[in-house]
Amino acid sequence: MSKKLTTEQQVKAAIGISDWRNLSKEKVMNFVSILPEVDSEVAIKIIEQFPEFSKNSMMMIEYLKDVCNSVLEENKQSSNKSMDAYKQILDELSILLKKENCTDADTRFITEKMIEVADKINAKDTENKEFWGKMLNTLGGVVLGAVTIGATVLGAKLIDNNRKS
Repeated sequence: MSKKLTTEQQVKAAIGISDWRNLSKEKVMNFVSILPEVDSEVAIKIIEQFPEFSKNSMMMIEYLKDVCNSVLEENKQSSNKSMDAYKQILDELSILLKKENCTDADTRFITEKMIEVADKINAKDTENKEFWGKMLNTLGGVVLGAVTIGATVLGAKLIDNNRKS
């Protein structure tokens, strides 16, 4: 989305609802994800309509936590399967190295294959660490967004109250 959303109607259309009462957990997540594209005044007016925005924010964070746990578990299983396969290859190559009729050329070839497998293990480990970093950045960004929205609403209300005083 490259164009700023300047009306509530545009925001509702962007998250796929016709009325703010239709705001599910998924729609709250959609709303938070498009907030950078929403005019700040419009965003504040929309958020002020949610008397329990902090509750919705907590629901959103819990939902994200569940999603992250699920993704992390799938990643763990995938990584474990890969590592088990690499370990099995290394075990088989090790058995070949121990054979009595193994020539110097065979030993060199098997050793090179073992090094290739070790490199693949290292690459998989690096990939897994990058995945974890992305997950933490994503979750941290969403939590920060929810906190920022809450602070924005509170700040807007305080400014509005000060103006009325």
